[in-house]
Amino acid sequence: MKTLILKRPKDKEKFYDESNFKIFINGKFLAKLGQNDIKEVTIQEDKIEIQAKKFRFDCSKKEMIELEERTEVEINRVLYLNNPSLIMFLFPMIFTVLYSSDIYWLRVFIVSLSVILFFWLINLYIKNKNKTIKITKI
Repeated sequence: MKTLILKRPKDKEKFYDESNFKIFINGKFLAKLGQNDIKEVTIQEDKIEIQAKKFRFDCSKKEMIELEERTEVEINRVLYLNNPSLIMFLFPMIFTVLYSSDIYWLRVFIVSLSVILFFWLINLYIKNKNKTIKITKI
C-alpha cells in the first residue's frame, strides 16, 4: 500500500479562491480539496492518473504519477494570463458608446464588435480550460 498526500497550500496560489477542487484518480472521484487542506490516501497501484476539477470546465491536465511509498502532490490554482475575465472591462465602455450615440453605422459597428469579442472570449476560455489548475509532484 502506497500513501498519497494531496496538498493545496494557500500561500502558493496567486489569488484567493475558496472553492473546492474535486480530485479524480484513474477517472474516479477521490476527495474534495479546499485551500490549506491536506488529504492522506492509501492506494494500491504503482501508477495513477490524477486530475483536479473545479467546475465542469475548469480543470487540470491529466497527469501520470509514479507512486513511491510516500508521495506528496501539490494542487494549485493558476492565474492564466489569457483569462477572459481580464478583458471584460471593455463591455461597459462598449455599451456606453452604443446607447449614447445617435450615429447608426457606429452602433452597428459596436454591436458587431461586441459579438466578435464575445465569441472570441468563449473560444479563448474553451481552448485554455485545462490550464487553470496545476498538479505538481513534490
